[in-house]
Amino acid sequence: MILRLAIVAVVAGGVAAAFWVGKRIVLNRSRAATEREGWGGVDFSAHRVTAVLFTGPNCAQCEVQRASIAQIRRERSDVGYAEFNAGIEVELAKRLKILSVPTTVVVDASGMVVARNGRLVDGSVLQRQIGAALATTT
Repeated sequence: MILRLAIVAVVAGGVAAAFWVGKRIVLNRSRAATEREGWGGVDFSAHRVTAVLFTGPNCAQCEVQRASIAQIRRERSDVGYAEFNAGIEVELAKRLKILSVPTTVVVDASGMVVARNGRLVDGSVLQRQIGAALATTT
């Protein structure tokens, strides 16, 4: 019985580690892509942190994510907002490996990606990510 529990714990730990490594790889690729080729002329310097939402047509979850971001922005004047339709901004979406909508990317004032969510996330998750980004910016 103890051996089975140990095996389950090792497997669960391995899965969690693989998931974390995968998220880090995607985040680092997003950073590299925006550092190389930018954001298509968008200037993020007006705010310390900007929430960037990638949407698509007929995306009900995008509306929910947009509302979460709007709520955060009502509470924090130092957070900007940008939205891209992944179906129209195809090259940018490809560079950033946007595979699903909604995808939310948290960007600092220089345009560097500091967090990324490839699905609908709760507003509290975005709050934490934005708070962490604000804590590291000057």
